[in-house]
Amino acid sequence: MGNAIHTHQVYRDLQQAVNSYFLNHKVSRFANPSYFIRIALISMVTLCSYGWLLSGITNSSLSIFLCYFLFNAGSVLLVVNLSHDACHQCISPSPALNHLLGFTWNIMGISRYLWEAQHHRSHHHYTGIPGRDVDVDETFWIRYSP
Repeated sequence: MGNAIHTHQVYRDLQQAVNSYFLNHKVSRFANPSYFIRIALISMVTLCSYGWLLSGITNSSLSIFLCYFLFNAGSVLLVVNLSHDACHQCISPSPALNHLLGFTWNIMGISRYLWEAQHHRSHHHYTGIPGRDVDVDETFWIRYSP
């Protein structure tokens, strides 16, 4: 399949409309300062909760559970936000930096290469179609389609 889709008129029209939007609204298609603030906050919550867990300061079951929850939720939010956007080349104008940041998938034990192949070949080609879009099929707790 490769780049065959890029030759269709619909693709060219859509690409022109998207480029016009960014140009007319004078915004970049790359990450803005609020994105980096969000990533920094998520990183701080993740690292602080992990540090608190390792420190052994508390023996309270509630605080241990809270730190465990915050660490796992923060890890997932960080990896999904950062990796997903990096793999779509949306964080930096530098393809090399986006490629490097895309490896944050591997922190959670997910292969960047396998995720990218699955995401682009299944989710983007068959968005929201049960039985074809693996993001719909593998996510039983979130409903993407009626």
